[in-house]
Amino acid sequence: MHFYQFNEEFQSWDYAIKGKTLEGRVLRIVVALAQPNVFVITTIDLGL
Repeated sequence: MHFYQFNEEFQSWDYAIKGKTLEGRVLRIVVALAQPNVFVITTIDLGL
């Protein structure tokens, strides 16, 4: 599952991807464009 949204405050797109690792852990990975050519990638263990 994935989603994307436009952040009006920062005038940028944010993307999130939800999936499972090979071990079955559920993760969400968020990718945001902080500045031109600067990406912030955050991985969250959802513990499900």
